[in-house]
Amino acid sequence: WVAFSWVGLAGYVRAEVLRVRKMDYVVAARALGAGKIRILFKHVLPNVLTPILTFTPFIVAASIASLAVLDYLGLGLPPPTASWGELLKQSKENLHSWWLAFFPFFSLFGTMLLINFIGEALRDAFDSRQAA
Repeated sequence: WVAFSWVGLAGYVRAEVLRVRKMDYVVAARALGAGKIRILFKHVLPNVLTPILTFTPFIVAASIASLAVLDYLGLGLPPPTASWGELLKQSKENLHSWWLAFFPFFSLFGTMLLINFIGEALRDAFDSRQAA
């Protein structure tokens, strides 16, 4: 999951580039004689940068969660490496020590929650369709 999480974003960015290149301002810039590089950096890239900035935090949060799940199942990092999934796995083996599950779980939960809040804030900040 972590290695291939960029594929969905790349497909979305490609679709946005194909959509933006048909917009009136890109056609007008091309008609005025602007070069391909100028059109790309002045018109297309700023409009395509928005989905990249808004979807990246959600991809990071999903990658953190999948890495924690793989570590919990024993399929992730080697055992001496500390990770949230490994700490939760160790807490399952020591149920009488509640703090072994409490702190890794809420650290993981808090990190994913904050990353999702950052993603929501970025999406709201860069949403061009939202009324001013």
